[in-house]
Amino acid sequence: ASLHENDIVVLKGVVSTKNVNKQVICKQCGEAFPVRESKHTEAEQDEEDDEATSMITYVTPIAMDVRKTNLTENEAQQFLLQVREMSNEVQLIGNLCADPKSFEGGKATSYQLGVNRKFYQKYDDPSINADYPFIRSLGTQAENDIEALHKGSLVLVDGFLKMRHFDRKSTCPYCGTVRSWTDYCLEVVPYSVE
Repeated sequence: ASLHENDIVVLKGVVSTKNVNKQVICKQCGEAFPVRESKHTEAEQDEEDDEATSMITYVTPIAMDVRKTNLTENEAQQFLLQVREMSNEVQLIGNLCADPKSFEGGKATSYQLGVNRKFYQKYDDPSINADYPFIRSLGTQAENDIEALHKGSLVLVDGFLKMRHFDRKSTCPYCGTVRSWTDYCLEVVPYSVE
């Protein structure tokens, strides 16, 4: 609560994932509904509940050190530029949950890692013992990943966190209004994969 905009902090934490029910609120009628189309039978509704579950990715802090405070936006950007080599660094060891998928004509590859948890969160189900972050490699790294990695591969990813956004549309099942909205995902972009 004591942090301010443009403060520089060093954060040590773990990349965490959590399944959530993603909903959209209709601007026309005010009703909330799952991101996916609604089904008509109870059995289909149960399937929809599984489909409507989305995963959020976030960093759970373990320790934080405030390095600089009361900076202007320009001063903060200049400082981060000087320490850019170490300003956003992530290392993960895990197994691929599925074969990598290629996008953008082979210029991008996406896959999900299963990473064992060594840290338990107070409000999580105690049976959860892994996190499942998405990795999005680009360029030559994407080409290498699509060739070398397969479901079950044990890999070390050295990279950085990146927030990506994309446009979505949902139709309200109550009033039929189509709503355009922006969705976000936090991914790890590798510098290298071994």
